[in-house]
Amino acid sequence: MNPSQQLMTSLGVKLPITFKASSFKQNTTASSTLVIDKPTGTIDGDIMIAFMGNNLGDTGAWSTPAGWTEVYDRGDGDMMLVAYKVASGEGANYTFNASVSSNGYGGQILTFANALFDVGGAATTSTSPLVAPSITVATANSVLLAMYIRQANGITFTTPSGMTSLISGTIGGVGPSWHIFSQEVDAGATGTRSSTQSAGTLHSSGLLLALKTL
Repeated sequence: MNPSQQLMTSLGVKLPITFKASSFKQNTTASSTLVIDKPTGTIDGDIMIAFMGNNLGDTGAWSTPAGWTEVYDRGDGDMMLVAYKVASGEGANYTFNASVSSNGYGGQILTFANALFDVGGAATTSTSPLVAPSITVATANSVLLAMYIRQANGITFTTPSGMTSLISGTIGGVGPSWHIFSQEVDAGATGTRSSTQSAGTLHSSGLLLALKTL
């Protein structure tokens, strides 16, 4: 927690969750690693969310760098990974290791200020629309993220009701396609969030994740 956050917390003031920056990486040659830079402006106490996958239909698992906690790791097809870390003495980048070598890996790290991880949901897979199952949020003024991915390039995703677009990962070449949407929500059950991909259902996934205020 940085000095400003410590002061506000000591005064009983909850600062709003703020999206700060993101960084992206796509492999262009076959490798079993994906190295993603730390988003610009990330400081100690910020929370980082990693979201990545594959476009070659490989079946495998990810292992995260030290300090990262997996929320979801799908071994089939799109190899969707969701993980988080609270920034603390950060280096310049992070190396995520996969159990298979591929030039189809693509991923993004998103940094948020004034937030902690709350809860991640189960994923729905290979349907259209992708209906991400409801999760139960602990506190008011939380941020709900809806994350969708498909093992194909050039895919777009419709915006779930009530949400706004945060990051689009529609990539050319052999990279996967994904989209992350956000919404401020109150405590309680969020309900499902649905997004329809522009083509196909094979090796696609969608889930919800919530961040709560410090």
